Amino acid sequence: MDNIAAWWANFFEHSTFWNAFWPAVWGAVLGAATAFLLERRYRDRERIAREVGECNRLIFTLGQMLSVLEDFQELLFDQPRKALGREPKWHEIGALPGAPMSGPEFVIGEYTFLLDDRNTTSRTPHVLGRAYLAASRFNSALALVHERTALYDRYRLQHTTSQFALGAEAMPGIMETDAIGQRVEQLTRMLAEDLPEAIDIVHKVLGQLREALSARYPGREFIKLWPVVSDGPPV
Repeated sequence: MDNIAAWWANFFEHSTFWNAFWPAVWGAVLGAATAFLLERRYRDRERIAREVGECNRLIFTLGQMLSVLEDFQELLFDQPRKALGREPKWHEIGALPGAPMSGPEFVIGEYTFLLDDRNTTSRTPHVLGRAYLAASRFNSALALVHERTALYDRYRLQHTTSQFALGAEAMPGIMETDAIGQRVEQLTRMLAEDLPEAIDIVHKVLGQLREALSARYPGREFIKLWPVVSDGPPV
């Protein structure tokens, strides 16, 4: 007991104990700090890999929209123009019965991580807004194509039928056919204006998006399956 009491009385003077104690303590602290930093680095790399994958999916989705819009432009206007050697009239442009009922889309909640950027000069939030604008223009064009297809088929059927109608009984059908024809003509004009604009928007957004993402994730690769156009910062 006297030896134990004496050891504790001289506890802080035991050089042998402290020579072993402090290296063990600092080793444990350094090991814990290293493990924490490695775990954090692993989680950051995992998060970045997941975000890059989501961004590539966004690029691919926009590319699908671009492909559909370019098909609409080709089938509705470019091919008739080449076949006729002039600008086609509205009734010379057929319907598109094979147009997809719903197109590719993405949800805003899936990309809110792009809005969390400490870099105040980052273009990513602005380009994301342009991407949603491009998607909106795509959906609008798709709706116009489907409405025109349905009305064009109805117009062609009633126009053919009205040619064989006679007298006063034929007037309501003729008037309805003319009204439908006017709507088809209006939709054709709208598509002639909207499709090139929508195609241009998606082209530019694809370029701007890849540039912004490359700046946000240095050293990461992003898909480039379609030719892109960039006209500088989005407006």
